[in-house]
Amino acid sequence: MKKIFLYLIVALQLAGCARVRSKVHEEKGEAKVQENDLQAALAQYDRAIQLQRTDGDLYRKRGLLKFEMNDLPGALSDLNTAEMYNAADAEAFKTRADIHTKSKEFKKAFPDYDKAIALKPDYAAAYNNRGLAKVRLHNLRGALADYNKAISLDPNYAIAYLNRANIKLKNKEYRPALIDYDRAIELDNSLAEAYVNRGVLKRTVVDKAGACADWRKAADLGNINATGFLKRYCR
Repeated sequence: MKKIFLYLIVALQLAGCARVRSKVHEEKGEAKVQENDLQAALAQYDRAIQLQRTDGDLYRKRGLLKFEMNDLPGALSDLNTAEMYNAADAEAFKTRADIHTKSKEFKKAFPDYDKAIALKPDYAAAYNNRGLAKVRLHNLRGALADYNKAISLDPNYAIAYLNRANIKLKNKEYRPALIDYDRAIELDNSLAEAYVNRGVLKRTVVDKAGACADWRKAADLGNINATGFLKRYCR
């Protein structure tokens, strides 16, 4: 009986040491993420998980990191594990939905966007990205509602203005679309797509000079489509 008791004490001590060591690696990983040294951060999270294989929050953090590193299968696996251990938060569900959207698995994406929004009702990015998924399914009305909500939550959300403008352009609502493109560019003047599409709009309303000016700006930002438009329409 005494031996069993001693074994239990030793086991508890080892488990405690493992938790402490895992936490050290986790904190080092977080620091590396802040330094944008993602590969080093991944190595630290790997070590932390080796020591604490049932810590769902570690899988969540590593999954989000893998998504940032464009390892979509790895990110999906980790985020699934995080959910299994009840550690998935709004960002985890939104990110998993983004993975499903990239893979065109929309039936899986929408429930995750909904979960993200349920957990965090003011999550502008979740509304915006759900809108993008709805566009892929040609649900423009639903997408527009999501973009409107994203903008109401974050009036400085440049991408949401761009996405809403794109729908208005498709609907031939040229003046409202132009206002949204202008706002998107005002908020982020590096959005090449906003210049390209505003150029398309301007050409549609017979503002060739304005269209060509926008395409030149987009081309300067490295947009290939803009270069094609310049060659075709602005000689």
